[in-house]
Amino acid sequence: MSMRSERGPLREISVVRKRLNDLFESALARWDFDAAAPLDAWMPAGDACTVDGRFCVWLELAGVDPAAVEVHVVGEELVIEGQREIEHERAGRKFHRVERSYGRFARRFALPPGCEAEGARARFRAGVLSIEVPLGGSPAPGSRRVPLD
Repeated sequence: MSMRSERGPLREISVVRKRLNDLFESALARWDFDAAAPLDAWMPAGDACTVDGRFCVWLELAGVDPAAVEVHVVGEELVIEGQREIEHERAGRKFHRVERSYGRFARRFALPPGCEAEGARARFRAGVLSIEVPLGGSPAPGSRRVPLD
């Protein structure tokens, strides 16, 4: 068998297909897919953990105006919604590449048992949204907006 047949177009397509499959699998494993989110929404990367009696979430929101972000505790969920404006639509700009995601986003995190919605705090610094919800109380029914500091 010649070297040419081993590196032909079908072999290259097979390699690309495998790489795309791996990419999709890793992306779905990394993010908690939210079927309720709009199809055009993007999913900012985030981390969530419990530490020192608090449930903490950090969300990467570089380039997002803090006024365009809302945080709510809704029942047993932490809901974060907002929007990053599309900068490349401004007049006079000719973009050669657009790699960042724009538009609406929505993230939902299941709260662990015992979260106190009334004590929830959120702050936005250096493009990172940090949210802390104290543990150890009884959950309050309903919905509460969490103001950003």
